[in-house]
Amino acid sequence: TDHFRNHGRVLLANGYLIVPIRKGEKRPAISGWQKARLGMEDLTRYPNHGVGVLCGQGAHPIVGVDIDVSHPIIGPALIDWCRRNLGDGGERVGAAPRILLAYRADSSGWAKGASVQFFDPTDPLKPSGKDNHQQVEILGLGQQFVAYHEHPDTGRDYQWVDLMGGLESLRASDLPVVTETQIAALLAEVSRLVRTTPGVTVVGSAESPVMRSASDED
Repeated sequence: TDHFRNHGRVLLANGYLIVPIRKGEKRPAISGWQKARLGMEDLTRYPNHGVGVLCGQGAHPIVGVDIDVSHPIIGPALIDWCRRNLGDGGERVGAAPRILLAYRADSSGWAKGASVQFFDPTDPLKPSGKDNHQQVEILGLGQQFVAYHEHPDTGRDYQWVDLMGGLESLRASDLPVVTETQIAALLAEVSRLVRTTPGVTVVGSAESPVMRSASDED
């Protein structure tokens, strides 16, 4: 499916910065994509590509809260925490139950942040091995997330499961605004849940890195 052309037009109209995503992958298809400024005239240049959304820059800097968690207690608890404390943003599923929530940062130039990692031996997606590491990642300047594409692992299209209809129905300017303080609270909540949930093991550092600001390169 030509996701880049079919969905890119509406995303551009809704104020998002977009990049083409390689077929069968999650990475952009162009060099220098971190600063790309593609327009309507570019929509036919990348047939059979997915479409990604740039984070942390532009008039409405997008932040992706990537809950890369399959644990049956921690995952739903974090989704509920975000809805209650950050608001109802766009919600995108690739390999369920892992989910990405789309918000708008209160300022441009946020750098990437990440929670503590943990190992879950009950993970239905990756029950064993080091690739089982789960965490929450905050996608900011220098990152993007896939908005519309075929997931390379499941072979099915990514789905927007929020009640608003996903980014095609949500203008970038209408996404809930989140602050660095709120993100720091989210990462602290991940740490608390990981350390109080039986059966999971902290991987690597025992501390949760907090969101750091970076200079805006837009």
